[in-house]
Amino acid sequence: MIDAETGRLGPVRVVVAPDKFRGSLTAAAAARAMSKGIRSQIPDCSVVEVPMADGGEGTLEALEAAGFRVRGPVLVHGPYGRRVQARWVRRGPIAVVQAAEAVGRRAVGSDRLRAPDATTRGVGELISAALEPGVREVVVSLGGSVTTDGGAGMLAALGVEIADALGRPVGDGGAALEHAASVSVARVDPRLRAVRIVGAVDVTNPLLGPDGAARLFAPQKGASPVEVDQLERALSHFADVVAGSLGRDARALAGAGAAGGTGFALAGVLDAMLVSGASLVGELTGCWSALDGASLVVTGEGSLDAQSLLGKVPIEVARRARAAHVPCVAIVGRCELEAADLAEAGLGEVVALVDWANDATEAQRRAAALIAMLSARLARRWCG
Repeated sequence: MIDAETGRLGPVRVVVAPDKFRGSLTAAAAARAMSKGIRSQIPDCSVVEVPMADGGEGTLEALEAAGFRVRGPVLVHGPYGRRVQARWVRRGPIAVVQAAEAVGRRAVGSDRLRAPDATTRGVGELISAALEPGVREVVVSLGGSVTTDGGAGMLAALGVEIADALGRPVGDGGAALEHAASVSVARVDPRLRAVRIVGAVDVTNPLLGPDGAARLFAPQKGASPVEVDQLERALSHFADVVAGSLGRDARALAGAGAAGGTGFALAGVLDAMLVSGASLVGELTGCWSALDGASLVVTGEGSLDAQSLLGKVPIEVARRARAAHVPCVAIVGRCELEAADLAEAGLGEVVALVDWANDATEAQRRAAALIAMLSARLARRWCG
């Protein structure tokens, strides 16, 4: 790059900040491939590798690469009651829990997806384990869950009492919420009162409606059309009960529908703040501060599509890079966005692996080599 003051060629510093390429590479592996390609083209280039995540799967790994220490594992309830091992991470007073550790597809094992029965109880147990001495903030990263219980199981594990008309605890799973008659926080874990709770969401969807937890996401979790209707009614009723019992109504809040409505439970019952997962991970990993003075930013993920525009990693990185006056390009598995969408997002160029392979299967198999090759081309074009 040309130094603005001396007019001479100055040092090149590139920040690589990809999310995972699902089915192919972790974010850290993708970052290494990008770095390898860039250095092959510009040997004396300074490359800063910052693996990223959006609050869903891969968040713990991205934070571990940034200096967070892995804690656990502990045994918690999986979505259908079977015990699973789950971890969390901590750095100083901040602990980060990933919902998918307890109730993601990994935790399903050989079980059949049963959306009405899936519970977030294990998420609450994981939060409880993370409430160690010295912890002042607990981040719950939401995304990748198979649950649609409005976070009720999580709440119950933390001491929130959700009772039916006879004062009995309601059962696990979203379908059981239609029997809820009251919600009480009188016996909630007292340690929660001494910490700040943050929900890191990877979507902006509300709890209810066509874009909500049941209608939009439950079919992806094995729910039939009849079960989707049942879950929508149960979640709506639960939101009414929470509002009547606690005087809070978070059903329309952006992100309330995350992780099957767990965002709703965090904000509406535990008084948590919901924030963009990609934005928060970028802050915790130091990605945003690394942009200052960079020559180029390279980001990426497996699929760049309409969902990406709602706050996924490449779009958030591009937005931050534009604010820092740094050009941003992306390498993705496939791209379904129009050129106008990419330009509006702040992406100067996007290249897709599938355009350099015979088919999607080959693109996945050769992802690391293709990313390295495309990174070299981008470095030559943007930093040469």
